[in-house]
Amino acid sequence: MMAITSGLAFIYMRSIGWSLGVAACVFGFFLVLDLTFLSANLLKIVEGGWVPVLVAIIVFTIMSTWWHGRRVMWASMVAVLLIAVAAPSALRIIDERLSPPESDDQSLSSRSVVPAKPQMTDPPKITDQPRSLEQNVRPGRPAAKESSAQPAPAAAAPQTEPPPAAAVPPR
Repeated sequence: MMAITSGLAFIYMRSIGWSLGVAACVFGFFLVLDLTFLSANLLKIVEGGWVPVLVAIIVFTIMSTWWHGRRVMWASMVAVLLIAVAAPSALRIIDERLSPPESDDQSLSSRSVVPAKPQMTDPPKITDQPRSLEQNVRPGRPAAKESSAQPAPAAAAPQTEPPPAAAVPPR
């Protein structure tokens, strides 16, 4: 990490007008210091330091694969857009070749995948009986029958007297 920072500092020093000799001396000092720390820590790789190195390699592989896949995807999208703009008939030919063959029966591939608009129903009334779990899981079953019994009135809260005030002796 220090080597990268020192290298960028060297490039910056040269860009603002430092001479090559002075910039190389400063960069060389920090490079020697960084390589000393690196060589001391290389011994730890055998003793268990290989685990973070392995994790870093796995993460790098995933990220580079993702990056390459995104480049390929965008290149193919640009190619399709260029074909669509340059020759719309060519796009129609490609679409016909990629679409599944039509069949006479109403198979899944030839049916529309747009769901039907749901039917609006009245919200449940307060007096309706709650539906059982089985009726909720299987939507084709009839709803529970309404009972003719009126809901029971709410029981009145029992009347309780407030506790007596604590007697405070006079002073």
